[in-house]
Amino acid sequence: VTQQNAANAQESASASAELNAQAESVKGVVDQLVSLVEGSSGAGAGT
Repeated sequence: VTQQNAANAQESASASAELNAQAESVKGVVDQLVSLVEGSSGAGAGT
Protein backbone atom coordinates (compact mmCIF):
# COMPACT_ATOMS: atom_id res chain seq x y z
CA VAL A 1 0.00 0.00 0.00
CA THR A 2 2.79 2.42 0.92
CA GLN A 3 4.63 1.66 -2.30
CA GLN A 4 1.45 2.29 -4.30
CA ASN A 5 0.91 5.59 -2.50
CA ALA A 6 4.46 6.64 -3.32
CA ALA A 7 3.93 5.71 -6.97
CA ASN A 8 0.69 7.68 -7.06
CA ALA A 9 2.38 10.68 -5.50
CA GLN A 10 5.18 10.53 -8.06
CA GLU A 11 2.68 10.25 -10.91
CA SER A 12 0.71 13.20 -9.56
CA ALA A 13 3.87 15.29 -9.25
CA SER A 14 4.85 14.44 -12.81
CA ALA A 15 1.40 15.31 -14.13
CA SER A 16 1.45 18.56 -12.18
CA ALA A 17 4.81 19.53 -13.68
CA GLU A 18 3.55 18.75 -17.18
CA LEU A 19 0.38 20.79 -16.66
CA ASN A 20 2.46 23.68 -15.33
CA ALA A 21 4.66 23.59 -18.44
CA GLN A 22 1.58 23.54 -20.67
CA ALA A 23 0.05 26.44 -18.76
CA GLU A 24 3.24 28.47 -19.22
CA SER A 25 3.14 27.70 -22.94
CA VAL A 26 -0.50 28.78 -23.22
CA LYS A 27 0.29 31.96 -21.29
CA GLY A 28 3.03 32.76 -23.78
CA VAL A 29 0.65 32.32 -26.71
CA VAL A 30 -1.99 34.48 -25.02
CA ASP A 31 0.60 37.19 -24.34
CA GLN A 32 1.56 37.14 -28.03
CA LEU A 33 -2.08 37.38 -29.08
CA VAL A 34 -2.65 40.31 -26.74
CA SER A 35 0.38 42.06 -28.21
CA LEU A 36 -0.91 41.47 -31.74
CA VAL A 37 -4.39 42.74 -30.90
CA GLU A 38 -3.08 45.80 -29.08
CA GLY A 39 -0.62 46.49 -31.88
CA SER A 40 -3.24 46.20 -34.61
CA SER A 41 -5.51 48.69 -32.84
CA GLY A 42 -2.79 51.36 -32.76
CA ALA A 43 -2.58 54.13 -35.38
CA GLY A 44 -0.38 53.18 -38.30
CA ALA A 45 0.21 49.69 -37.04
CA GLY A 46 0.27 46.92 -39.57
CA THR A 47 2.33 44.11 -41.00
